Amino acid sequence: METSICSADWNVLVATEQTPDGLSSELTFYDQHSWCLNAFPTIREVIAHLRGEVNALPLIEEVWRRDEVQTNIMLLSCAISDTLDDYLGGARYDFSQAAGVFGPSRVIVRPMNRLVRLATHARTSLVKGR
Repeated sequence: METSICSADWNVLVATEQTPDGLSSELTFYDQHSWCLNAFPTIREVIAHLRGEVNALPLIEEVWRRDEVQTNIMLLSCAISDTLDDYLGGARYDFSQAAGVFGPSRVIVRPMNRLVRLATHARTSLVKGR
């Protein structure tokens, strides 16, 4: 007898004996990682998840689970690094390409670029504590 599985039925299947052991193990693992579905975590949440994954890594025996956790560690580390880069570098906007496509926009683009440079300089001074 074949059983089709939809996401609404997963929790029911885990609770029954119809679930193959591999599927039950996989569902349990991924159920503990529901935070992965958050597309916009705060940096505090990312750091907490990274800490949790690093602490869990030595306790994991199954190879596929270890691979998943190692991937999470790499991705969370990259997210922290990228966020830090963005924060320290500040926002950088260059409206020159718009002027190249639509000539009359130069009247607006030049003052906008100057304004952005001023804001970037002010932010950099503030971050560096000058």
